[in-house]
Amino acid sequence: MATYSGSDKAVGYLFTASNNTAAEYSSASTYAEGDYTINAGTLYKCVTAIATPEDFTPAHWQAVLIMDEVAAGGGGGGGGTTVIANPAGAATDTLNKLQVGATIYDIPSGGGSSGHTYSTTEQVVGTWLDGSTIYEKTFDLGSDVSISYTGWTTLQGAQMDDLAGIVAAEGATAILGTFTPFIATSTTQGGHKYLQLQTPRNGYQSVVRFLTVRYLKTTTP
Repeated sequence: MATYSGSDKAVGYLFTASNNTAAEYSSASTYAEGDYTINAGTLYKCVTAIATPEDFTPAHWQAVLIMDEVAAGGGGGGGGTTVIANPAGAATDTLNKLQVGATIYDIPSGGGSSGHTYSTTEQVVGTWLDGSTIYEKTFDLGSDVSISYTGWTTLQGAQMDDLAGIVAAEGATAILGTFTPFIATSTTQGGHKYLQLQTPRNGYQSVVRFLTVRYLKTTTP
């Protein structure tokens, strides 16, 4: 998994370019108003231009919280877009998810499926052949649902109104048994779009409680 330097990041820790690239304060450097620096482990923003190198002078700097800088659109944060490291899970220096605005991006490991994280929150997991973004989401259907080989089963617990295409669908029972691949499509009922499944195994009936779908969307964030 991707890693970054610095102290452990707590759940919900906010960061932008400023507190990942801001250099330690140097008494041999000059600074413009609005520049950022790190001094004694604290992020500061220059409030008085420093044209002549000097020792760190508190009156010329304002200690800031990066979350406030992001909200204000400062610190190279992309015009106020919130970026959260590991929005769920224990504090760690191992970065496995990024939340940018409302979208969660999965950071896969170089070792394959061992770094994959399933989530009921939509996340970006790749790019399709035509450049379209591939999203993934795991649906908890609430109870085990029987899926037939002979006909489609509509899943009212898997509503996907902005679905444009399905890359893959696999599911597991409530006891998390072997993952089962499904043939998936969608149907529109009452103005909403729902997933439909069939099991590809001739003559067999499968059971699913947790359905993970990788898909394309008609809209992008």
